[in-house]
Amino acid sequence: MIKTESTGQELRLQPIATVYRTIDQAGPISRIQLARECLMAPGTLTRIARLLMDNHLIQEVASQASTGGRRPVSLAINTSARQLLAVRAGRSHFHMGLCDLSGKLIKKEIVQASTESEESFCAGLISAMRSFIRSTKQHITALEAVAKPVSTGNIHTAADSP
Repeated sequence: MIKTESTGQELRLQPIATVYRTIDQAGPISRIQLARECLMAPGTLTRIARLLMDNHLIQEVASQASTGGRRPVSLAINTSARQLLAVRAGRSHFHMGLCDLSGKLIKKEIVQASTESEESFCAGLISAMRSFIRSTKQHITALEAVAKPVSTGNIHTAADSP
């Protein structure tokens, strides 16, 4: 359970995740459509949407066509409010990129990797990531995740050579 800042009411995490996932999968969607999709009362959905907006996870976007009465405002994922650091460690280089949640590349960098030993390779990777984060600080509002694909190959270092 988490408390909302605006009302102090407690909300369970599972319905919040359901609402976020539905918005992510459906794209821009009105609150009424979202309440139907999530099988929630409109009041509950409004509290959850407000919590997600307060945390900059979703945003209101363009109005939809009205069927009478007030024009419904759609909700969509706020892809620019959070970032992801993607890292690929190759045998000789580290490739790093800062992306928003839509996958748009904000900045990239390639750094030479040390192949002296596994320890120096790992230390170099950590150092390169720290340096990249420091150099892109002006682009980062909230770093959501660091992703590094898992390689199936071994790291061949200078120490492995005959």
